[in-house]
Amino acid sequence: MDFGTIKRKMNAKDGSGYKNVREIYSDVRLVFENAMKYNGEKNDVHIMAKTLLEKFEKKWLQLLPKVAQAVICFCKIFSSLLDEWNFLIYNFGGCTYRNSQILPLDENIRKKIKIESHSPKKI
Repeated sequence: MDFGTIKRKMNAKDGSGYKNVREIYSDVRLVFENAMKYNGEKNDVHIMAKTLLEKFEKKWLQLLPKVAQAVICFCKIFSSLLDEWNFLIYNFGGCTYRNSQILPLDENIRKKIKIESHSPKKI
């Protein structure tokens, strides 16, 4: 593994690139670990790789909460969109889709959107 390969995989548009940030993290660590493995402890390459790996780890730990926050934000947005989708597609038929089951529409929601009560549509 080398930084050129990492850069190419990060910029890949054909689906051959990284699937998630853990893959990038793993490859960057591999570059530094290989540099240390194949160069003696007193070698400049080993020393620089060790130093840069330590810096990379510190930066990664600073970035990780931001990545986690972005994932949480994405999940909330996705969940909200899914709720809206379910509402639009299923609620007007008198039922809603949740956890792979069709459930009766909550009566309070029915009152809010003024849907007359009737049997759920079969899907």
